[in-house]
Amino acid sequence: MPQDPSAAPNLNQFEQPKKSGCIGMSFKVIAIGCVGAVVLCGGLGVVGFFVAMSVIKSSPVYTQSVAAAKSNLEVQKRLGTPLKEGYMPSGNVNSDSSTSGQTGNADLSIPLSGPNGSGTIHVVGTIKNGAWDYSVMELDVGTEHINLLPESTAPAKPPEKF
Repeated sequence: MPQDPSAAPNLNQFEQPKKSGCIGMSFKVIAIGCVGAVVLCGGLGVVGFFVAMSVIKSSPVYTQSVAAAKSNLEVQKRLGTPLKEGYMPSGNVNSDSSTSGQTGNADLSIPLSGPNGSGTIHVVGTIKNGAWDYSVMELDVGTEHINLLPESTAPAKPPEKF
């Protein structure tokens, strides 16, 4: 059977397949790659945050100040029991045991709450002769400050004015 000469030739049979490469990548592949990179970076940031919180919460400064607050009768009376520390301490703890003798310092704020209220433990200290020496360890509840330092290490109070 003869072909109709007026019929248009089928050009699709002569087309070359599309070549793929860096320039020919689809938008979807690029978008998935970008989203994956953002998720990976965000995930690393979250992991870093939780590692930092874990290091702070396991430091002697944190554990000793929370223990001092929880065992303080004035704190128990003011906030009630049980006492729970908050999830987000703020501040820093720096220590370096690679030098001759330990050196370091700390300045932390730790949320603490009980059934009757909440406050913030504020602790400032330095390492002296391999042990933490605290200049400030107190619970701040509004404008009230409850000293958590043992009496022998508590800074001298200024004399009262009459």
